[in-house]
Parts: sequence; structure tokens; C-alpha cells
Amino acid sequence: MKNDSYFQGNLNAIYYFIQAGGFTLQDPSLKWGKIGLAVFLNQLTFNSSDSAAQAITLRLFEAGVAGVEDLAEESGLGEILSDLAGIIHFLRQNSRLAFDAEDLLAELDPFLLTYLTTCATLGNLDLVAGALAPAHYLLARATECPSLTKPLDDFILQLDTLATRAITGQACWYSTIFPEPRIYLGLSHGSASILVFLAKALEAGRQPAVCRRLLAEGVAYVLAQYRPDSSIAFPVIVGHEPQFATLGWAYGDLGVCYGLLVASQALGHVPGCQLAVSRALSLGNRIGEPGAWPDAGLAYGCTGSAVLFHALAQLSGTPAFLSFAEQCLARSSDFISAHNPACGFRAAYPTRGNGADWGIISGIAGIGVAFHAYLSQDYSLAQRLLYL
Repeated sequence: MKNDSYFQGNLNAIYYFIQAGGFTLQDPSLKWGKIGLAVFLNQLTFNSSDSAAQAITLRLFEAGVAGVEDLAEESGLGEILSDLAGIIHFLRQNSRLAFDAEDLLAELDPFLLTYLTTCATLGNLDLVAGALAPAHYLLARATECPSLTKPLDDFILQLDTLATRAITGQACWYSTIFPEPRIYLGLSHGSASILVFLAKALEAGRQPAVCRRLLAEGVAYVLAQYRPDSSIAFPVIVGHEPQFATLGWAYGDLGVCYGLLVASQALGHVPGCQLAVSRALSLGNRIGEPGAWPDAGLAYGCTGSAVLFHALAQLSGTPAFLSFAEQCLARSSDFISAHNPACGFRAAYPTRGNGADWGIISGIAGIGVAFHAYLSQDYSLAQRLLYL
């Protein structure tokens, strides 16, 4: 296990690197651009006495928001605005925002309601680039804007309509972001992400009878896909072989286990809880394997797995998951190369030249968020970025 100086040293390097160069990014978005970098810097500077650093963070926020406004009706705007609204609302709820964002959120609300409706009508329930991202935001926002509750209730009813039930008592949802519809099980594009949203909606009191029924049917479907004798216990894509999977957040068993545990706990479904915990515990054996991750980022890499294991520890009260989280973070050193310009961390899917990714979802800003979470033992921002 790395000592704290490894995480603090790399966190400092990422901080100064982004502070110095963040304004050079053209992308304004949360996932890969200025807003994500500002969110990372804000996590480190908000409660500090460094007014100069806070001013840089605020300027980067403003530059990112201005850049988003300049995008007009470009493709992907709904995804970008969902991300922006969601993170701004989270920061405000947690008293981590240095500016009044109400006017911005009020301006975004009607657009995101339309985006939610459009995606749901098209059957696009994706968490990354579809209806679930605005749905998560609007669910949180509805506590202060009661007018949003009816559209949310309508969306939950659409989830019921869009569910596929080949077997009575089991429900799944097709992903439409690929050329042909597929049934994914994971957290980025699949059933696990829908189960997490339904559990949150149930907790918020939105359409409780429908949420409980869909959760029960969704849990039954996931359990029916379990393959105890396979190295990939839950297929990434149902009915497609060969399967592929990593230990990361986006695809694979760990994310399915998280979604299954959240849904099963919401229902009080003991067998589902037990299977989710036991399978996730067995995945701890993979942490030392070569090829467990393609990089160190939140979406696909070892820091995202660390955030997931920590969330599993909180949900289940299982101490071993905390150890697994630390081991995953330590594996980040495997992805450091002296030749990489982004603080040494190479990216599997670079957004800039020379293999660099500065972003918060798969690049160094997200790695920095995970390191800060470990050092501060506050994982709330990292969990919000991954919709946990």
C-alpha cells in the first residue's frame, strides 16, 4: 500500500498543473473540459485561505459556463448541460459554491425537462448521454422546485412502459446509443444505472408503487443473469459472446454489484444483498491482476473502482471493501509514465495529444478527486461524479 505522501504528492502535482494550464483547454464541459477542472480545483480551494487560488477557480468556472453557452445547439448539448446542472446543484447543496447559481439553474431547468422528455420518447435511457443524467439532476432539484415532480413521475411511468419483460416478473431495458439495441447490465449504459435511479426515486417518494415493482423486476432480471462459474459473473452485454469486462466503474461485475446492492437494500431483498456483497468481495482478488484496468481514471480505471469499493463499504458495512479501495488507489502508480505530459498519468482514451487526458471523468482531474477523497475521507464529490 502506498503511504499518504504518494497521494499528496501526486495530488499537489495535478493541482498545480491544472491551475497553470486549465485555461488552455477548448472543451468547456464537465467530463473533459474547463468545468471539470474548476470542480477539481474548487474541491481543494473552497475552504482554503488562498484567495488567489479561489479567484482562479472562479474564473475557470466562468470560462467553462461561457463556453457552454457558446455551444448553442451543437450535438451533445443536452449531455453537457445535464452534467453542468447536476454538479452545480450538488456543490450548492453541499455549501461548496462561491457564487449564486439559482439564476443559472432556473435557466437550465426547462431545457433539461425537454431533454429528458425527448430522450425518454426515443427510448434513450443512458446515464452518460441520455435521460438518466437529467433525471438524476431533476430528482435532486425537485426538493426545492415542486413543479418538477410531475415530469419526474411521468418519466418513471415511461421507465415502466419501456421495460422489456420476456419473462413474467423480470424487467430489463435496452440501450439505444449503439447501432443495434443491446441489453447492458452495468452502471454506464445498463440496468444497474436504472436500478440506482429507481432506488433514489423511491427514497424521494416519487411513484413508490411503480418504483418498487420495477426494482423487484429489475433485481429478478439481474439475478437471472448470474453465472457463478464464469470469470464474468454478470454479462456486460446480455446474449453477446465473447464478453469483455474490466474492474472499473463503466463496465463489469463491480458496477453491477453496486446497482444490485442499492436496489436490493431498497426492497429489503436479502438474497440480492448477499449475492452483491459476496461477488464484490470476490472481485478483490482481481486488484493485483495485470489488465484489470486500462488506466487510472474514474470511468474505466482503478480510481473509479476505489470509489465504488468505498461506496460498497458504506452500504454494506463490510470493512474489507475499504482495504480494496486503498489497494485500487495504489495501483494508480502502474499508469504513470515519465513521457506523459499530464502529470505522468497515461490515458486509455486520450482527449489531447501525447496520450493526455486532463478531464474529470477519465483523466487527471478525476484521479485528483479520488486522491483527495482518500486523504480527506470525503468521497461525496467522487460518488456524485459517478452517480452513486
